[in-house]
Amino acid sequence: MMDNLQTSKRKEMLKVLTSAGLVLLTLKSIGQIDTKTQYNPNKDSLVTIPKQIAVWMIQDIEKAQSYAEEIKLLSSNIEYKTDIIQKQDTIISIQKSKIQLKNQEIDNYLEIVNEQELQIINLNKSVAKQTKRKRFWRVTAFIGSALVGLAVHYHWKNGNSWQD
Repeated sequence: MMDNLQTSKRKEMLKVLTSAGLVLLTLKSIGQIDTKTQYNPNKDSLVTIPKQIAVWMIQDIEKAQSYAEEIKLLSSNIEYKTDIIQKQDTIISIQKSKIQLKNQEIDNYLEIVNEQELQIINLNKSVAKQTKRKRFWRVTAFIGSALVGLAVHYHWKNGNSWQD
């Protein structure tokens, strides 16, 4: 639709420029120098334009048409490249959102790892406390059994019986 509008505007502009060129060439100031007027009382007067000027006008019209085609091709090229850029922008925004999601997942995993490290530290402290308690009771049991053994041995050696 844009191409039709631009094409019709170009055609109108070409017609206006051609008409303006012809009008300028028929002015008396130009006409007296470059044109010859043949007067015929029965018909309108004819204005003759030198062949070279007519050739230049035709060349200008052909150039204008080729420029219009070139503009059309360049416009389609720009539209194509704009479409590619929009697709690339879409891909970039999708990739950025994926990166954001991955960064959020990494942050979540880091939080979980930090929590687990704190739990490991607390469990290590708890294990250390339990180990100290076990060691205390082992030492106490060993010392207690040694004292009971000494007491039994002392009573046996001194002749004290348990039955007395």
